[in-house]
Amino acid sequence: GGEPGMLSEETISWILDKLDSKGCDIFLNTNGLFIRRYRKYLKRFKQIIYHCSENLLPGDVIERVDEVDTRYMLVVNDDNISRLKNFLDEHPGIKFDIV
Repeated sequence: GGEPGMLSEETISWILDKLDSKGCDIFLNTNGLFIRRYRKYLKRFKQIIYHCSENLLPGDVIERVDEVDTRYMLVVNDDNISRLKNFLDEHPGIKFDIV
C-alpha cells in the first residue's frame, strides 16, 4: 500500500534495476505523484494504473501518459457521484475505468 511516488529516486532506481535483472514485468499503481516526479522512469513499466481522483473536483489535473500502456481509474462513491459528469466532461480525451 502507499504511493510509490513518495519513495526517493535512489530507492525507485534500485527497485526497478532489481526487478529488471530478474526479468519481471513491472506494473505501476499511482495516484499521479509518481508520474509528476519520475516521468523519466515510465518506459520501464509494462502498464500503469493511474488512480486519477477520488474527489472528482473541478480542475483536477490529470497527467496524460503516452509513453506506456496506461489505464485511468476512478473510484466512484456516494460522496463524489454528484461530481462525476462534470469531471468526465473536463477530461474528454481520457477513457476511464470506473469502479
